[in-house]
Amino acid sequence: MAGPAVIVAWIAGAVVILLIASSYMELEAMFPQSGDMVRYAQYSHGSLAGFIDGWGNWIAVVSAIPVEAQASAQYMASWKWDWAQQMYDTHTLQPRVSPSPPCSSCSTS
Repeated sequence: MAGPAVIVAWIAGAVVILLIASSYMELEAMFPQSGDMVRYAQYSHGSLAGFIDGWGNWIAVVSAIPVEAQASAQYMASWKWDWAQQMYDTHTLQPRVSPSPPCSSCSTS
């Protein structure tokens, strides 16, 4: 459905990621300290930028997990099984409880 251009897009994305990763490798070799993402912004732009960058990085990492879960549930909603569709529609995965038959010996007084 997407066509052969998808392969070209993946290759282009891999090249961009490799360029970004190589710059981080150079910086890590120059400044071997913990907290790389925060330290680079702190060294180049000051403490406030390092603080903002650190919190921004933390929010990005923490928010990636629920976004991936939502995307997976949305994708699985197209499956033919009821439990997969239920998970996307109700945002929960609960066991099905079949209704019990009415009690014939119970009185309603």
